[in-house]
Amino acid sequence: MIVNLSDPTVNLANVLSLNETAAELWREFRDRDFQPSDLSAWLCAHYDVDAPTAQSDTNRLLDTWREAGILVI
Repeated sequence: MIVNLSDPTVNLANVLSLNETAAELWREFRDRDFQPSDLSAWLCAHYDVDAPTAQSDTNRLLDTWREAGILVI
């Protein structure tokens, strides 16, 4: 679970819940700069997933993180 505490008006009712894979990606990449391709490559290296699927899943995940305000571009 992730809560954006950088927003002084944070509403704790709006909490982002992550599945196991998304949580692993968050832990792996949260404290460093990365490109979407880094996440896709990580998924391919750790799961039985082809590159196009990993890229699609990465894009959807990053869109979710952007919408939640937890991803700084």
